[in-house]
Amino acid sequence: MIKVKEVELSPKISNIGDKPGLHKGEICALSLAIRPDIKEFLADDKMARVAARMSGLRSIGCLGVVMRAYETGIVTRDDATESVQQLAKAGLGISPEVLAEVFTAMK
Repeated sequence: MIKVKEVELSPKISNIGDKPGLHKGEICALSLAIRPDIKEFLADDKMARVAARMSGLRSIGCLGVVMRAYETGIVTRDDATESVQQLAKAGLGISPEVLAEVFTAMK
């Protein structure tokens, strides 16, 4: 079941949110993530990742999720490789250097 509720913006995040490039959805997501039991924040947007780190969270992107799934045995190397290739094909800004690092780490 999906529940919709208003997000109370954290004052800590509101100040960060004034920076250009951070969207309302990212500000709301960060406000929800500012809890003692949450340590990581999933985002690929550069400003959102910076804001997460400024808020004391470890930011992880799509590539990090794929790598973690591979490292923990949730997906095979072939599945992880295919996922990374699909992310690149879909337009996720991945430099050739980062792609090379990811594929080298998965050997």
